[in-house]
Amino acid sequence: MLDFAMMSAEEALEQTLVLAARAKEERRLGAPPVKHVSLAESDLERLRDCLLAHVENLGHIELSSPTMVDVYLNTAARSLIEEAQAAGVCTKPGLHWFARLGSVCMVLFADEQRLRSVDSDHLVALAHESAIRTAQKAGRPFNSQALATYEARAAAANHGERIG
Repeated sequence: MLDFAMMSAEEALEQTLVLAARAKEERRLGAPPVKHVSLAESDLERLRDCLLAHVENLGHIELSSPTMVDVYLNTAARSLIEEAQAAGVCTKPGLHWFARLGSVCMVLFADEQRLRSVDSDHLVALAHESAIRTAQKAGRPFNSQALATYEARAAAANHGERIG
């Protein structure tokens, strides 16, 4: 099972699927507009592919038909999107959220507007560093070499230098 806190920075970049989430407003008759998070069709397909690989790795694909597999993947994708929304993606500026899909990949949801201005690799690095620091504070195992790299970058930035 993948663990962000145990990964190197390079592994985190390779193993993370970054998805551009967007806030979509839905209007209903007689009710105030409802905002929800959605994904572009291409991102939704990439998420479904990862979910399918995850479920296949678990050996839980025993659904009777391709239609049932589709329903399951759509439900699982919607659940992840709703969790990202509940965590504040697209509603709290600068916030991103990630989830682990077993040994398949990490999935990072970020506001598509933010992704236009900030490189996705930077967001992965922020999430990775945060996971490492959280694990360290909680006394759980973490990648100390990756933490040392992040601390060196922070120290260099404070001195106006640039490292890697």
